[in-house]
Amino acid sequence: MPKEQEPTINDVLEAIHSFAGQTEIRFEKIEGRLGNLESGMVTKDYLEKRLNKLQVHMVTKDYLDTKLANLEGNLIVLTRKEDQKLHTLVDILHDKQVIDDADMRRVERLEPFAR
Repeated sequence: MPKEQEPTINDVLEAIHSFAGQTEIRFEKIEGRLGNLESGMVTKDYLEKRLNKLQVHMVTKDYLDTKLANLEGNLIVLTRKEDQKLHTLVDILHDKQVIDDADMRRVERLEPFAR
């Protein structure tokens, strides 16, 4: 039976060189993939800046509730003024006998603020 031959230093160096070449190819592929990933990715600083900008322009629920309540109050005041004008006009028309009692009552029963 022939005895196995011991590898020489050149054999070992050749195996290491081959392994290193394969490893280099794999690293190049990984670097390419990481480069693509980095180009499509945003940084933490960018996200923080965008979030801060968004928070500056964002309104709170309390703010909206207050504004809506104020708007509702303003609309009620305006509607009451218009309703008062309508009732005044109806009274004037009734006093001048342009409309009779039944017509006057019919108009005054109309919404929004019935008498």
